[in-house]
Amino acid sequence: MKSIEPQAERQISERELEVLSAALERSPCRPEASSLRSTASSLRVVGQCQCGCGSVSFSPVSAQEHPFIVADAVADSAHGLIGVLVWALPSHIVELELYSLGAEPAEGWPITGTVRPWEAGYAAQPSLPPDVPAAASRQQGRG
Repeated sequence: MKSIEPQAERQISERELEVLSAALERSPCRPEASSLRSTASSLRVVGQCQCGCGSVSFSPVSAQEHPFIVADAVADSAHGLIGVLVWALPSHIVELELYSLGAEPAEGWPITGTVRPWEAGYAAQPSLPPDVPAAASRQQGRG
């Protein structure tokens, strides 16, 4: 994730907020998801991925901190299935990660109404290996 200049920091966009909130509501994987959801509208974007995937960072993370996944979802986009992860520390959300689950890059934006738990999307993706567990196996892939 590439940092952006402080003067370019911005409030979370409506589109980002909708996807983030949908993931926290429909696909929580830790109890913290519920309480963190109420803080989402006040998030500020401090970094964004340059690959075109739409992943954004809300807080720098030091080497001593260990973010964890609080929501693990999939969603449809114009370019296919996209994975949606919400990373957090106990006190705050640190990142919204979007990644492709197909052969194409994760370009485009998730369709908010299609955000659903990873397991629901996984079941619809027979090309994924059957031994891939949910969030635990993907925690190394932070953008």
